[in-house]
Amino acid sequence: MVFIDRESTKSLNIPFIMDMIKPFSEVGKRLKSNVKPFTPGKEDELRAEYQKIRSLMHIIKTSREFSLTLSSSLAKIDNIKQTFLRSTTAQVLELTEIFEIKVFLYYYEKIRSTLEKHRLDQIVKLINFADLYGYLDPEGQKIPAFHISSRYSANLAALRVKQYELTGKISYLEQKSLEKAKEELELHTIEKQIVVSRQNKKLLQKL
Repeated sequence: MVFIDRESTKSLNIPFIMDMIKPFSEVGKRLKSNVKPFTPGKEDELRAEYQKIRSLMHIIKTSREFSLTLSSSLAKIDNIKQTFLRSTTAQVLELTEIFEIKVFLYYYEKIRSTLEKHRLDQIVKLINFADLYGYLDPEGQKIPAFHISSRYSANLAALRVKQYELTGKISYLEQKSLEKAKEELELHTIEKQIVVSRQNKKLLQKL
């Protein structure tokens, strides 16, 4: 369906206006390429949309902090639609996919909280995913990174404590063995790997 003819598009300078719209994210670029005009009969919706744009532009022009936070966060928003779709099925997500979701939610929540701070949350309505993000950040680090936290499982926490203890014990025994070897081989210094010259018959016999 043709909404506007070529001559009208040119006279209204629409190509120039569209070129001025430079999305920061992949999602924004996709939305721009699929943008559709308001059809006759939707004048009230168009006026409401203009009002929203006017309010956003005012904050962008008057608040550098708002503009920087919004643009930098939007630039980090990737299109992870397929990952979200997989999360709604019985399939087990890979760690990289969970990481993708957490990074998405991290910047999404930054955008939402920024809009809320500047009282724009009624103009741009975003669902609050703070609780969901909290599940992926049980330690409250608030960083765009993900690891399997010990807080997810008491068994995992116990295993990690055991691993820490065993690692410490191995390190201690290793050090004691090196000290014993140093003494018995009459060496001034010793490392984990001992290099002995073939000419040193005495030390070779001890080894």
